[in-house]
Amino acid sequence: MSQDPVLQEQIAYYRVRASEYDRTTGTASPPKGWRKDALGLLRQVEPCEWILELGCGTGQWTQALLTVGQEITAVDAAPEMLAINERKTGSGRVHYACADLFTWEPDRHYDVVLFAFWLSHVPPGLLDAFLDKVGRAIRPGVRLVIVDQHAPTDEDRLCAAGGIYATRPLVDGRTFTIVKVFHDLTSLERSLTGRGLVVTTHRLDDVFFFLSGQSPRSLSPHNPMRTLERTIDDDGPDDRDRRRRPPRCRDAQWPHRGAGADVARPSPIGGVTDGGSLRSKARRESDPLKRCGAFGRRAGTGGSPVGPGPDR
Repeated sequence: MSQDPVLQEQIAYYRVRASEYDRTTGTASPPKGWRKDALGLLRQVEPCEWILELGCGTGQWTQALLTVGQEITAVDAAPEMLAINERKTGSGRVHYACADLFTWEPDRHYDVVLFAFWLSHVPPGLLDAFLDKVGRAIRPGVRLVIVDQHAPTDEDRLCAAGGIYATRPLVDGRTFTIVKVFHDLTSLERSLTGRGLVVTTHRLDDVFFFLSGQSPRSLSPHNPMRTLERTIDDDGPDDRDRRRRPPRCRDAQWPHRGAGADVARPSPIGGVTDGGSLRSKARRESDPLKRCGAFGRRAGTGGSPVGPGPDR
């Protein structure tokens, strides 16, 4: 897990927020406006075999990806988010992994990589390292898709806590400090172009954007977007079979396949157990959110908290 206490608190926030996420963001309703446009653009991505979704949340984007890819690896640091995602998608083609994205490492290539409303939670000082990590997950010809904000909403302005931080409330009044950065689109495009991607950006409105980056099929061996091609996927005689198997995610604490699998429960200190102990704890625990309560801080004032906005 990340050592930065704010990044740990950010994970705790989304673990506790999972149960109210769809209701407070409007994702439980049919998509409209920028969200409808983004989902429409996503469904235009060329069909492929394997997709990686980072920060998959409760499944809105995962459901759309099922129309594009044959198999999906969905990674999130909040097991509560993954449990909702799994119930919502109900597909054995989705392979779940619970992992801190700042320490997680891929161990295979993917045809499409998506992260929606995750990049704005990456501190600027960790952005290059994160994008390099994404580069280690893609093969030549891959498409990278980013959906996020390039400007704050009114709710974001109310929750701003100075610099790159925001104070987010929950319905019950608890507040958490998280990272919320609105990365400059020009700088982001330049960074991705420097990594060998051909970038197209759609400004969906004054706040949200849909960025698509295509990796050329023939890349320089020095391009960081090609790192794994030689070390993981050497196109040996068993390569086709390897691509069909669920990936093993380094540092992932909860990998399993699709509907019907055991759901991980959080440990008392915010980690995730694994193996047989995970399954036995899952049977004993009926309310995983109660075990995350110690992470929250009760707001000092009464009344209804400010809504956290439409993003993750």
